[in-house]
Amino acid sequence: GFRIENGVKGTDAVTHTVYLSPDFFERGGFSAYNLTATHTGITIAHDTDVRLRAMSRVLGQQFALQPTGTALNQLGSLGFLPDYQQQAVSLGLVFERDKSIFENTARVEMESGSSIHTNPGASVSLTSDTNLIVDGTIAAPAGNIQLKLIRANTEDPQLADASLTKAIRLGPQGRLLAGAVYQPIPDGAGRGLRLGTVRDGGKVAIATATGERKGYFIASPGSRIDVAGTTQTLDVAQGASITPIGVNGAAGSIDLTAAEGMVL
Repeated sequence: GFRIENGVKGTDAVTHTVYLSPDFFERGGFSAYNLTATHTGITIAHDTDVRLRAMSRVLGQQFALQPTGTALNQLGSLGFLPDYQQQAVSLGLVFERDKSIFENTARVEMESGSSIHTNPGASVSLTSDTNLIVDGTIAAPAGNIQLKLIRANTEDPQLADASLTKAIRLGPQGRLLAGAVYQPIPDGAGRGLRLGTVRDGGKVAIATATGERKGYFIASPGSRIDVAGTTQTLDVAQGASITPIGVNGAAGSIDLTAAEGMVL
């Protein structure tokens, strides 16, 4: 399993748990991270903020003057591009028990105060074959958020425990945010114009019935699912004049599926 928590890292062979600090998800130039647990579930600990960003080679001011064959590390340093130039980085967390694991109390969980933040257009997917709890924030503006229960490995009848009540629970601090967003771009000419892109809202999909007719979706009072649209005024050049124009970002969509019932 995995536990993502501030200030910890390493592996506990006794509990079959790998400990990751949140900065693990900012160290490389990856476009996606996918973690799969087979024994003890996946937890993002209380007050832990996971920010998904890709490092890039940021070129120095004199890079164009370097001769052919210059080593990459001499052309610039590793760092983060400005927000409007960064690519989206996606995340997938899957708990699917090995056929030898009959424990059904392990799960995928975001504890209270935890959060996942992405750049616009990214995808965040949480999947479990037992239970899934989100009592934190998943913010993927103009992106896709998916919470899903899957069928347990049915090679052993003990693993597919018929008495297990399976559910996706959105806690009182649970927030699923995939609304439209304005991405500003600095005016390189120094005119102070409002430039950028307005992106439509994304999609939130919650499914408790994947592969079997079992599972509930429970949204606690205070929880929130938001795919709202937005409007931003941009300055558009029309001939020799600059005209302010309102640009709309459409609302996204919410798709809820539960085999046994919902509490909203």
